[in-house]
Amino acid sequence: MFKKTHNKTADAYYGSPEEWKKVVERDDIDLLIIATPWEWHTPMALYGMEQGKHVACEVPVAYTLEDCWKLIETAKRTQKHCIMLENCCYNNEEELAW
Repeated sequence: MFKKTHNKTADAYYGSPEEWKKVVERDDIDLLIIATPWEWHTPMALYGMEQGKHVACEVPVAYTLEDCWKLIETAKRTQKHCIMLENCCYNNEEELAW
């Protein structure tokens, strides 16, 4: 669909666990939306801000108080926004409550 309307294809990044850094280092990206396995959230957010990107990360943005302070200090130093996005994955129990 995207190719039909924009005559472009999406760039593919694969081959190593660090491949995501190539996306972060692009000059045409201003904001990272992080929705990856939880253990990657803090390192990705920190790296993103260091590369001059604003960051929006799904819950949890960090596991420890130390990581929370790293995020705060990096956001202050780089002057980049870092926000935590709330999300919810519904299963049958939650759906029945509706």
